[in-house]
Amino acid sequence: MHGGAWAFIGKVAIAFMGLLLMGLLTRLLTPAEMGVYFLAYNLATFISIIGRAGLENTLLRFIAQAISLGQAGRARDILRKGSVLVIAGAVFAALVAVFLVPWVGINLFHSEVLTGIVWFIAVWSALLAVQFVAGEVFRGFQEIRGTIVFGGLLTALFSVLLLSFFVWVGVPLSLQPVLFLVVMALILSNGLALYTLNRRTQKLPHSNGDAVQYGELIGHSWPLLINAITLFLLSQSDLWLLAAYASEKDLAVYGAARRLVLLTAMSLSIVNAVVPPLIVRLQVQEDIRRLERL
Repeated sequence: MHGGAWAFIGKVAIAFMGLLLMGLLTRLLTPAEMGVYFLAYNLATFISIIGRAGLENTLLRFIAQAISLGQAGRARDILRKGSVLVIAGAVFAALVAVFLVPWVGINLFHSEVLTGIVWFIAVWSALLAVQFVAGEVFRGFQEIRGTIVFGGLLTALFSVLLLSFFVWVGVPLSLQPVLFLVVMALILSNGLALYTLNRRTQKLPHSNGDAVQYGELIGHSWPLLINAITLFLLSQSDLWLLAAYASEKDLAVYGAARRLVLLTAMSLSIVNAVVPPLIVRLQVQEDIRRLERL
């Protein structure tokens, strides 16, 4: 119930901030630019999946398992080696964006504007990879508040505050300055998340021989990567299809409507914010009765 309360408050706040952010963007950008923004975010999210390579779920499971077994030293080692893999994955995601976005921008989406913001998408992809993994690490420690705050709420809050300032002073912004502000908000949020995780890690003891291997983390992650890519293509490729055949203005209207419809899934996202680490803990404890009840 404690985790559920934080998840409920956090998801409602994220939804509210998301509506505010959409309202600000529609006042700052033209409909065509708004369509490109939705497509850029969609591509950055997809490329971030490649960058994090399934590690978000692996670290969630491994950390929750280690904490449940009282292996704090192993949890520290998992977090340290997982961080190395995540940083490498984030750099790889940025490189994928640099080479992939110009090709799909011209050949699939017929958008020169999209190719002009490739560097923003590259940085955006890398930062999203770090944000997704950091949120799941907090979940692994069963710190739902950290998952909610650093998994998207702070980014949305900083984005709204930065964009609201420019709307308030009446400064017109085009797509690239807006993307710069959104990326800056993500940098601030990730910086605070990594600082908090570093302080948390310093309190954990060093591993006493029960260390995890890189191969173990990678071997557990690659099937999850395939699953994540498949789910994304099944649930998010509608924007790609529309971008290939419709105008950027139509894409903007569809993207905004799609964001509103996603609010109906809030109850499921609240459950998903709380349940995974509890499932791991009860499975480790072999408490099947409580696991079934959960």
